[in-house]
Amino acid sequence: MTMAPVTTVANDVFGPLIRANELHPDVARFHLSRESTRGKGVFVVERGSGLSNIVATALRLPRAGNAVQVSLGICRLADGEIWCRTFDGLPVTTTHSLRSGQLVEEVGSVALRLRVTTKSSNLMVGLVRVDLVVLGHHIPMPARLSFRIEASVAAGPDPDTLHVRVHIWSPILGRLVRYEGDLYLEGER
Repeated sequence: MTMAPVTTVANDVFGPLIRANELHPDVARFHLSRESTRGKGVFVVERGSGLSNIVATALRLPRAGNAVQVSLGICRLADGEIWCRTFDGLPVTTTHSLRSGQLVEEVGSVALRLRVTTKSSNLMVGLVRVDLVVLGHHIPMPARLSFRIEASVAAGPDPDTLHVRVHIWSPILGRLVRYEGDLYLEGER
């Protein structure tokens, strides 16, 4: 098996946090892996109601449930990563890359510009802005019409386990989705 180089995304985004010893070693090992990574877990997923729930469905966000089967596969490339998630079989595939020194997660015609920090050795991810991608051009969405994202990744209760928490909401609609659970990592990291 040939080791891929550590991606620019991992080096540029997570490297400074790791070198400053601000990130828990288990979380750091996962994000700086040279290998493709897989994991599985059971999460609690909550959604808003009414129009918020309709918008969450249109955005293909996970359906609500108390024991949602989650899988994650990360394919690491020299210029980014492809994250393939499933929530009870519903696929959600995104690409992660760097654009102007900022982590960008893209799904379809939406690009999420993200801020990565640490708090108490946990990885914290917040939304800076949402861009619509039209014919290769990134058009920023107005903040009032956009949504918000807060996510954290912490060392889990067991070795090779990460605790994941994600909350996505809209200032106008309220909660779109919130999910949380332990991801059990498989294979070499």
